[in-house]
This record gives sequence, structure tokens and C-alpha cells, in this order.
Amino acid sequence: MRLPKLTSKAHGSVLDDLIAQPRSRGRHRSVPLLAERERYLNYLLRRGTGRTYVRSTAAYMIRVVQLMSLKEIRLVTFAEIEDAAATWSKLGQSRRLKRVPPSAARSFIRVAAGWFAFLGNLESPPRRWFEDMIQIFVGKLSTENLLPKTIDGYSWQIGCFFRFLPDGYDVKRITLSDVDAFITAKIQLGWKLNFLGSICQRLRRFFRFAETQGWCEEGFHLGIRRIRRKNRQLEPKAPSWNEVLRLLKSFKGRTVLECRSKAMLMLCGIYGLRSVEVIRLELGDIDWRNATFVVRRAKGGGVQQYTLLYAVGEAILRYLEYDRPPGGSRRVFLSLRPPYRETSQSSLWQAIGPLLREIGSRTDYVGAHSLRHACATRLLQKGASIKHIADFLGHRHVRSADVYAKLDIRMLRRVAAFGISDLL
Repeated sequence: MRLPKLTSKAHGSVLDDLIAQPRSRGRHRSVPLLAERERYLNYLLRRGTGRTYVRSTAAYMIRVVQLMSLKEIRLVTFAEIEDAAATWSKLGQSRRLKRVPPSAARSFIRVAAGWFAFLGNLESPPRRWFEDMIQIFVGKLSTENLLPKTIDGYSWQIGCFFRFLPDGYDVKRITLSDVDAFITAKIQLGWKLNFLGSICQRLRRFFRFAETQGWCEEGFHLGIRRIRRKNRQLEPKAPSWNEVLRLLKSFKGRTVLECRSKAMLMLCGIYGLRSVEVIRLELGDIDWRNATFVVRRAKGGGVQQYTLLYAVGEAILRYLEYDRPPGGSRRVFLSLRPPYRETSQSSLWQAIGPLLREIGSRTDYVGAHSLRHACATRLLQKGASIKHIADFLGHRHVRSADVYAKLDIRMLRRVAAFGISDLL
């Protein structure tokens, strides 16, 4: 199947390709800096960025131009972008019934900073007083085989707390009252308790490391409170197994996207793989002669071998033979547009989320990780022990699999021998 080439032959062709409604295209064209915005959108498309993300970026760029009162391109500072993001967040809270989540302001900043950096008009911000400490801590995390995305999360969330403090604040003067004031302020802004609980957990880990460096008093991390999260033990975190089967059967394999999505989701649902483990699967990891494949675990760095079921192998083989674009990458699953590289995690969510809602799934969790929960719950229903489930899913600790028993405790039966074929 021949993939479409991205071109920009005529003025406004990028917007014509992205936005179907003429009224929406007119609104985009009426905002200043049209040529600069189209250059950046075309750059994202040529990099292989998903169309949904590019379309969202185009909408954010309109707000950036309006809130920063840009008539022509100029040098901007990171502080200006942050102020505009804060203003946009407040406007959104006053005009919408639903509060704007913290991620929206982060997305605004990310889009604006990426755009101005691409144009060469972003002034390098001065290094803040806490960034060196966070950098040292991040260097320590990088030795623990954590995912880059996880390390970035640590850096950003810890930075949230330090940005709340006054500039030039002495780290040795930080008190537990400062942490409590930060939590209270963010609760008033509508930040979710689960998210704040994650920040507090990472702050405890940071200050435990800071104590070893002599940056703060010993035992400070023990005083950071633990935020009680909403009890979700009785809420289903996964679709039922019948819903998973209906989801997989809904892919007819008529397009490149459907063939790729079906193969990836079968790996997530039948083997309980994490999305990043599916994305990082390489051609050499599949042994077609012996019908096995190996997975490099995202957490712990281990390698695990599985039997390749016939249906799963057929789905992968069809994608490789007919739909996988040519390229030098050794990844099994590649992006749909050039430059061809490993696909993104968001592509999995886009493949599963809308379809699960269409088939009437009752769960609020519609990402690829929900299929991992569905796989674990299915194993539990088949009589597998928690130890077997933990081993099958690649957990380093048995207690990591306890959540599946809590979700389906009524189905817990005696331990019985099971095989992967029992999942189907």
C-alpha cells in the first residue's frame, strides 16, 4: 500500500489537510503569523508526528499568538510563555463548566516553547537556583534503568514545588509548612489528589537523596505527608474479556492503521505487555522458526520469552509483509508517515480509546494499559496464583500484582496450572 506524501505546494495546504471545516480554517487564517505557524505544523508532520497531536498544536498556537499579542515574530522569553499559560488557564476556568487541568497549561507551554525554539526566537532562560540539584538527582535516577519518560516526570513534578517557592530560596530553609502550602494552593487550583499524591511521593524520594548530599536536614522526607487517594478498589480498571475480544474483532485489517493497531493491541491484551514494550519490539526479537519472541521489560531491564500464538503471529506477519513501510529502523512497528521511526505510545491510545467507548465498555480506563489489567484479571479468573500473574506480567515483586486480586477478589480460586492458550 502506497503511503501519502506530505507536501505543501500551495499556500494554506497544511491547514486544508488538517482541518476539514471551512469555518475553522478561516479562524486559523485570520490570526497573525500564519506562515510561521504553517512552517512549524509542516515540520511536525514531516517528522511523523500524529495528525491528532498536530491539529491540537495548531489550536494551541492560535491562543499563543492571541494571549501574547503577537503581530510579528519577535524574541520571547520563557517567563512570557509561562505568564500567558497562566492567563489562559484562568480564562478557561472562568468560561468553562469544567476546570482546566494542570496538563493544559503544560501543553500550552510545551507548544509555545517548541514553536519559538523551532523559529529560533526563544530566549534561553537563566538557570534557576534549584535546577542544578534536580539535574544531579536526575543523574542518579538515570542509573536505575528507569524510562526517560519517568525521569522527565520526576524532574517536572519536583520542579513544580521549587517553582512555587520564591526565587533564590535557600533549600536549607525549606520547611514542611512550605510543602503543605504548596499542596493547599494546588488543591485550590483544582489539581487532583492522585496527581498531588504522586508529587509528594517523588518529593520524598528527592529529599531522601538531598539528605545524603547534605542539602537539607536528616529525616526531612519523613515529614512530607502522604495524600490519601480515592479508593478505587471496586472500580473496574479494565474492560471485560468479552469486550477485549470484541475490540480485537473490530479491526478488519483494511488499512495500514488497522493492521498495525490489531497486532499491537493483541500483544497488549493477550500477553499483558506495556505499550512501551510493544513499541520497542524489534525484528530480531521474533523467532519465527520456534514460534517465540522475547520482550525487554520496561521496568527492571529483564528479558522474558513468550510463545508466539498463531493468531498473533499472523497479525504481525501480515503487517510486516504488506503494510510496514521500508526503513532502516529495526523496530517492528513504525510510524505511518516519513521519516519512518518507532510509533508513539499515543497511537495505541488513539486506536483503543474511541473503540472501547463505541462498544459500550463500562470502565473509565480506555488506554492500552487497561488491556494489561484485563489480561491479569483474566488470568486470575482462570485460577492463576498472584505469583504466576506477577511472573507472567514481568513484575519484579509479587505485591505489585496484588491490585488485580483486589479488583476481582470474588473470582479468586485455587491455584491451577494454566497456559497462555487459556487466555483465548
